[in-house]
Amino acid sequence: MLETYSRPVAGLIFFLVLSLIMTYPVVCHLWDAIPLDLGDPLFVVWVLDWDIKKILSFDLLTLWQANIFYPASYTLAYSEHFFMQALFGLPVYVLSGSLIFTYNLLFLSSFVLSGWGMYLFVRTLTGQQAPAFISGIIFAFFPYRFAHLGHLQLLTLQWVPFAFLYLHRFLHQPSSRHLALFGLFYVMQVLSCGYYALFLSLFVGLFGVFHFVVEKQLPSRDMGRQVLFLTCAVAVLTGPFFYPYLHVKELFGFSRSFEETIFFSADVMN
Repeated sequence: MLETYSRPVAGLIFFLVLSLIMTYPVVCHLWDAIPLDLGDPLFVVWVLDWDIKKILSFDLLTLWQANIFYPASYTLAYSEHFFMQALFGLPVYVLSGSLIFTYNLLFLSSFVLSGWGMYLFVRTLTGQQAPAFISGIIFAFFPYRFAHLGHLQLLTLQWVPFAFLYLHRFLHQPSSRHLALFGLFYVMQVLSCGYYALFLSLFVGLFGVFHFVVEKQLPSRDMGRQVLFLTCAVAVLTGPFFYPYLHVKELFGFSRSFEETIFFSADVMN
């Protein structure tokens, strides 16, 4: 039993230490500086401040009416809402009273938990330590992350491996606990970044199809009922966070031109 828990804990400590090294000198300035620059990171700090104040005042009904661009409405939906990051960082802010410290811990935890989550997932798939550590290192520190150090929403992809870990466990050992944990991590990721909400949903579907094709069996009726219930629960939890974006799009006609889409798209070199 001790060995069962010691290895995952050792993995967590490993990715904590490695994250502090790879993001140095962030650990030396947790209270008085933020990584990269004073552009997008300061904007994120402001959004976190707005979200946290709304959460602490139990005033979520006016969450989307952020104090910018008056008298426009639903102004929080002009960008990512960062609600899950704010919820995750809420205890840190309550204890420290510092938004800078809270932001930096969210920043660092995205690296630590990304590596640890992928380590746990691959360890479950392979039963081996070496590929699990290597996969965790790649996922936590691949170049894409360092190209977006100022975009907390794009760094926050640590819930992806946890979602797939419990989806994998549910598909092989169906239980309400595994499905609930998958749903939890799925919702946490979906509410952390709109881009990853789309990507994760697509690959969760493909992952399920791949499983049933390989196993050459159809899901049981009980499994289908459980998945349907979870789908409805997820829609209820996440729907209110996506409707404002549709409303703002209709209200102002926000869109990307074809030229912008081409300019911001990845090319072969990417």
